[in-house]
Amino acid sequence: QQFHALGGGLVALGCASSFFVRRREAVLLALAFLSTLLPSLKFQMSAFEDSTLYLPSLFVMALWLALGGEMLARASTKRLGRWGPYLVVFLLGLLGLTSFISNWSVLNAVHQDRSRRLFAHETLSADLPADAIILGAWTQTTPLRYLQGVEGVRRDVAVIQAPLAAP
Repeated sequence: QQFHALGGGLVALGCASSFFVRRREAVLLALAFLSTLLPSLKFQMSAFEDSTLYLPSLFVMALWLALGGEMLARASTKRLGRWGPYLVVFLLGLLGLTSFISNWSVLNAVHQDRSRRLFAHETLSADLPADAIILGAWTQTTPLRYLQGVEGVRRDVAVIQAPLAAP
């Protein structure tokens, strides 16, 4: 989803080329990829849907994408001369741009979501006694702390992140 078909092809090309050129590093990258991907898949299936769990795996895939781009640039130099690598860089830039454009609706929806702010504002606007303590998970306490620190709302209330307080 992040890399599209062309990016997936470059990732596969980079992964394969790394196995032929530097086998030890390729095995370590593959182990790093699997050791971050498999727990993320297990956690996501059992808890909630959050694509940020895949970020470490995406970093390894980005390395493979770069290796695939390098291999393609070298091959294009043989076929297209000195303009080959420039064409590859342009196509990789186009890949990033198309990924951004295709995910724009998701990015815009996240930006338009005001539910966390509304929750935080309602929580801090409630009739709480002075020096009250609010416990919550990270997703709950972050907007509360923002309202307190940036907007100055109810600084007399203590907001404490408690990882096991998740709903």
